Amino acid sequence: MDPNFAELGSKWVCALPSTAPHLPLSFRLSSLPMRIIDTAHHISFSDQNTAPQYACIHQCKKVWWDVDFDDKPKDSCPMCGGDLVEAIEKVHFNVLYAANRDVRYKDIKKIMQIPQKEKLQIKQYFDIGAKLNNLSFIKPAFNEKARNEWCKSGSVLDDM
Repeated sequence: MDPNFAELGSKWVCALPSTAPHLPLSFRLSSLPMRIIDTAHHISFSDQNTAPQYACIHQCKKVWWDVDFDDKPKDSCPMCGGDLVEAIEKVHFNVLYAANRDVRYKDIKKIMQIPQKEKLQIKQYFDIGAKLNNLSFIKPAFNEKARNEWCKSGSVLDDM
């Protein structure tokens, strides 16, 4: 299984800490690097300085950034295998919050109700200074749908 994907308690999450160095402060001030994104089935947190570039229009409805693909083809969703299209704000996603700073642990804690064990695991990323490329939580109302339709037996995560 890819170490960037994990099942934390009852929620599937995708945590992709960045290995890229932090951008110069002057660049940070001219962009909105921290974004909290709402989609049909997910809430995603990212330190990317752009809106998501791709949206799944199949089962999972997740958004993705270029950095999520590395050298992999961008023709299908890494989560459910569905078709990807160019992500359009207010069609495929809404920006819940954007700020001129990195995502903070308290941003996640404010929006998501997460069991203590999971909070500690996520907090460890922040404690080591990780930058989030894409931390995505399946909305609780869709946990069962995710397990039955696009995360069957964790196979999607094992294939990443």
